[in-house]
Amino acid sequence: MRMIKKIVGFSLVSLLILSLLLSGCAKKEASTDNGKPAGSEGTPSSTGSDVAKPENQPVTLTWYQPISPPPDLQMVEDELNKQLKEKLPNTTLKLEFIDPGSYVDKMNMMMSAQQEMDIVWTSNWSNPYVPNVMKGAYKAIDDLVDKYMPKTKAAMPQYVWDSVKVNGKIYGVPNYQIIATPWGIRVVKELMDKYGLDVDNVKKLEDLEPFFEKLKANEPGIYPISVGTSKGGNNFRQVIPELAKYETIAGAPEFVACVDRTNNDLKVVNEYKLPEYKEFLAFVRDWYEKGYIRQDIASVTDESADVRNHKYAVFVPVVKPGGAVEMSSKDGIEYVEKILTEPWVPQAGGQPTINAISSTSKNPERAAMLLELVNTDKEFFNTLCFGIENVHYKKIQDNPVIVEPVPDSKYNPGVDWRFGNVFNAYYRKGQQPGTWEETDKLNREAKVSPMLGFTLNPDPIKNEIAAVTSVVNEYRILEKGAIDDWEAKLAEFQAKLDTAGAERIVQEVQRQLDEWKKTK
Repeated sequence: MRMIKKIVGFSLVSLLILSLLLSGCAKKEASTDNGKPAGSEGTPSSTGSDVAKPENQPVTLTWYQPISPPPDLQMVEDELNKQLKEKLPNTTLKLEFIDPGSYVDKMNMMMSAQQEMDIVWTSNWSNPYVPNVMKGAYKAIDDLVDKYMPKTKAAMPQYVWDSVKVNGKIYGVPNYQIIATPWGIRVVKELMDKYGLDVDNVKKLEDLEPFFEKLKANEPGIYPISVGTSKGGNNFRQVIPELAKYETIAGAPEFVACVDRTNNDLKVVNEYKLPEYKEFLAFVRDWYEKGYIRQDIASVTDESADVRNHKYAVFVPVVKPGGAVEMSSKDGIEYVEKILTEPWVPQAGGQPTINAISSTSKNPERAAMLLELVNTDKEFFNTLCFGIENVHYKKIQDNPVIVEPVPDSKYNPGVDWRFGNVFNAYYRKGQQPGTWEETDKLNREAKVSPMLGFTLNPDPIKNEIAAVTSVVNEYRILEKGAIDDWEAKLAEFQAKLDTAGAERIVQEVQRQLDEWKKTK
């Protein structure tokens, strides 16, 4: 009798298991083609199959940024994770802010060690994007963009995405900001009004000379014009038409491998060998001798104090929408700006600031979802940029929102452009409302470089690039105008470029560019 009971009990258990299995099969057959249970479109599901999906698993994402960690980083991170509970459930964000001075070395070590990371800030000028892609550091995300980042993709012109493709694939999400680069002049309004300068009549740099003569005669404490960054070249070249049309191929030493972007033949030239470059140096030397350029320029290593103390009358910058208002607020003096060149989208396009998904990430789908949120959700993005309202910043205007940091704010990174689409940011005090819309319009209407989408592989010429870059840096002083025997110095410079391998660079860039042209 006891044996019969065991057999009956075993049979009942077996029937129950069989019933459950059949029920599971029936539910699977009732699913729709997209893998979701029938009738569940648009609603959360707690079925076992849904829980197993990548987007429903609890994960922690790390995001590496070259930002000095502010004191209240943890407080802001906690607030972001509070928002994520509703906006992207089962996701925890860990912000890894690293001092900018050690960021590149830290990233190189982590990439070499194949350490797990999720999102990594990269660019064409720091933690270099293309070389890192070629080393396998980042994941190709074309499918992830289409599936998980449709709004981010739609918010930018297609050329922005094309500009971050390497061998036809996307490896990073560009942080949308000003991309087109019209150059021009920025003038101190008080001096402009005092000496009767009408910027509308300024078509070229030479048109400033009567204004400069008045400054020399009446404002001995003012330098008429800044030549540009202290350690870089001379910005004048950006508004001199004969040189402004040349664009350096991204990844090559500056101005060594250039293409005339107004001509689709894409012939690579070394700008330092062009007769136009010699004419440019003669122009700069003439202005130095006339006293328009400060006479101690050869020894100046940092102009920032003189800029703060309003020692310059004119600058030659990229002229962006709202730039005059923003810089007036920053420097504490009113400026007027005038564009002198056509706006162009350079070959590198969206590469100056990118967030990439690491090839070592175990959760690339969720990382893509997070980047979609960062680039489309204004509350989340502005918390990341500004911190917590009335703790780290306060609103001084609504519609549009304008904010300013609270006194001694312990969270104020000031680098919205590292995080995502800056056009979703609140305006800072001193920024001109409407700037985001005007900048987007500028980006969409600008001419696009014929080299956009081309990616230089620097490996065959990496030794030459290093040697030539060193020579270029050594002779930048030529562009300041302070060298008496500048023609002899130019000949010396050109000879050293040849010895360092400049012509080899031009030839290799031309070869790669010709191969790329065949694919277009």
